[in-house]
Amino acid sequence: MRRSLLFVMSLVVLCACRQGRMVGLVGKCSAGDGQACWDVAMIYDNGDGVPKDLAKAWPYLEKACRANHLRGCHEAALWLEYGAGVVEDRARAAEMFGETCERGYSKACAYAGDLYERGEYLAGGGAPRDLEKAERFYRKGCDAGEAFSCTSLQHLLRRQ
Repeated sequence: MRRSLLFVMSLVVLCACRQGRMVGLVGKCSAGDGQACWDVAMIYDNGDGVPKDLAKAWPYLEKACRANHLRGCHEAALWLEYGAGVVEDRARAAEMFGETCERGYSKACAYAGDLYERGEYLAGGGAPRDLEKAERFYRKGCDAGEAFSCTSLQHLLRRQ
């Protein structure tokens, strides 16, 4: 009986700590802390102590991006590309990947290049096919050491 009571008490304390952490993160996010916005988005995305809820995660992901959290921008673009928690918008995803690449998150360069290279093949319209943009983004990613960008650039140049 005593063990059961200790277990229940520890769960109550753990739950209260998580709620307090969430309140603190939401407050920091509201003040413009991109990392805090990212953390809240990932808590909702993963269902970490709260029910998994992509619709609640999305606004925090957008706020993270607006606060210059580049991984948040990259993740938001992925969600737009695949329609995870938001309406699929591959044209906007390509723009976001491109902006994120230009701001220094090299992993986004390969994604931007890929969407611009395949543009006309994307369901729902996607980004317009633009091989010059694709090459530019692949090259930028490759110059930053992103292997996928380098491989994609080689394939693109061979096909031209």
